Amino acid sequence: MKRLLALLALAGGLALAQTAPAFDYDPRVLLPSGVEQLSLDDCPVPQGFWEPLEEKGWVSVCYLAGGDTTVLKAALELALQKAGYERTVQEEQPLGEGDRFVLEQWQAGERQLFIQFFLFPARSAAVYLISHPPH
Repeated sequence: MKRLLALLALAGGLALAQTAPAFDYDPRVLLPSGVEQLSLDDCPVPQGFWEPLEEKGWVSVCYLAGGDTTVLKAALELALQKAGYERTVQEEQPLGEGDRFVLEQWQAGERQLFIQFFLFPARSAAVYLISHPPH
């Protein structure tokens, strides 16, 4: 198991080496290569996932990424850790056909992130819905 985690971290590091866009809320967070930002209108995540946070003033950003979902998730986690974030909450729920929903909260000092992962291994795709409090 330790070997698998080490390989995932290495693969995540390689994905970060080909860095894509920085995350506007915290430019220290370098998103994995190949991540495409989508408008919330084009985001494949139902509005019910981000509207409650927006009602509280939080800002949500949707990203679509292609590739191995385990590597994509590990790459984003590594990017957050390198930026000084620590995961404070993690919940996972199967969606069927191998798809998974993962809910996480991350914190770095006063900065907070609420991340919802939708992982679709059969389609080699992941959707990140990242929400943060207003600047």
